[in-house]
Amino acid sequence: MGAHAMVVEVSERDRAELERRVRSHTLPARDARRARIVLLAAEGRAALEIAELVGCSEPTVTKWRAAYRARGLAGLDEAPRSGRPRSVDVEVERRVLWHTLLRPPDDLGVTQWSSRLLAKRVGLHFTQVAAIWRRWGIRPWREDTFKFSTTPSSRPRCATSSGCTSTH
Repeated sequence: MGAHAMVVEVSERDRAELERRVRSHTLPARDARRARIVLLAAEGRAALEIAELVGCSEPTVTKWRAAYRARGLAGLDEAPRSGRPRSVDVEVERRVLWHTLLRPPDDLGVTQWSSRLLAKRVGLHFTQVAAIWRRWGIRPWREDTFKFSTTPSSRPRCATSSGCTSTH
């Protein structure tokens, strides 16, 4: 053990999960790096050595090592960040989703909504409509992932991240 080494106790179950995260090709690199930091700390390596091995700063090593000691694997997850609050409330979002599932009126001369047309319809800026569509994985311009409601009384819902459907 080097100077400033703080051994982190890792259960076999956690070790298996951390090793899976390090090997994963689908997780974000930051998650693999956090897992590697904990595994190296469990070997008794010093923070400076770990920082050099994983390519980060010593305070970063200290932060994630302490987070794991305090909360286990949950401590390595991304925490909610402060920032600008949502600019569109839930009711407005529902209204956008509802209108998205209805065919545009014939007088508009279009077969599907654009963010600009729908924004005019519901009284929002088109970037807000686009953000709602992104959040729900809606792409009205993609025929393979988007279906219009066939009955006006049906309640729309987003069934998957790839698109919305309506229920009867």
